[in-house]
Amino acid sequence: MDEAGFEFTADWFSNSLPNFEKNLSGYRGRPVRFLEIGSFEGRSTVWLLQNILTHPASKIVCIDVAFRPAFFRNVRKVLGSQPWWKRFARVEALAGQSVALLPTLPANAFDFIYVDGSHSDTAVLQDAVLSFSLLKEGGVIGFDDYLWDNPEHNRFGTPKIAIDAFTSVYAHQIETLTLDYQAWFRKVKDKRAVASVVKQESAEMIVMPPAASVS
Repeated sequence: MDEAGFEFTADWFSNSLPNFEKNLSGYRGRPVRFLEIGSFEGRSTVWLLQNILTHPASKIVCIDVAFRPAFFRNVRKVLGSQPWWKRFARVEALAGQSVALLPTLPANAFDFIYVDGSHSDTAVLQDAVLSFSLLKEGGVIGFDDYLWDNPEHNRFGTPKIAIDAFTSVYAHQIETLTLDYQAWFRKVKDKRAVASVVKQESAEMIVMPPAASVS
């Protein structure tokens, strides 16, 4: 990623580029809708705009507790001199707690959701559950820092605890795409619902013999 002209003070994104390329390349150039929880200075947002969200009708919604001024300057550099309403149509920034903002977004509306907000187990689990209802069937959800465990900052738990709980409960609705330092999943048709329909159809196919006639 060419960083010339951008205002980045840290890079916690570049190591995850292989996962982004592998799991999101199919969305390139399509009118898709992405959601990002935790944007910091916009490094991942910028990369997505430059490399995946290249269709003029594509959009990303970003949620952060408090956006850094550099985020808006970096995004503006990517979108150039477009009028503000066109920039808003491509990048929507929602400031506040994700637990309060996620329920305000439309269900089954996003093709990709990236969860990289608070790293406490409770917050990650809340983000996972609330986000999943916003994800389209066939869509992708990615979690950063699955294996993160910093002794200086983990007194409120770690992402892995929450992500493992999420995958256990939603095992019937997800397909694992990547599981390394990050965790990526695809939302699939509810396997329990499919099994129930098959079972019902099988039962309906059973033909009972006619009752014997009485002469």
